[in-house]
Amino acid sequence: MRRGIRIAAKGLVAAGVAAAAIVVPQGAASAAPSCTSDLCLWFGTNYTGTKTTAGYFDKNTHCYFDGHYNSAISRTGYRIRMYSGSNCNGPSFILSPGQKLPRTKFVVHSFKRA
Repeated sequence: MRRGIRIAAKGLVAAGVAAAAIVVPQGAASAAPSCTSDLCLWFGTNYTGTKTTAGYFDKNTHCYFDGHYNSAISRTGYRIRMYSGSNCNGPSFILSPGQKLPRTKFVVHSFKRA
């Protein structure tokens, strides 16, 4: 009888480990979601929260503002300059073509084509 209990207990432990592996897949939190526009921006980090998309960008002329973005995906063939200021001013960084950022360097308030 003891042997049957040990085998059953081992089976339960193995089933519990397998179930835990299924419930929490590795790397699922940082997987980039679908982005079908030229530029996709999210209010939250790791592509969470409200999603905003942008298409055509005038070269160095138009500033797109009024955002509070914390993650981004670029599908453009050119660089986008992301700013901490609300009128394409202040500290900035470049989002390269094809780049995916689950967490931007700072909250992005405006952007334009670099």
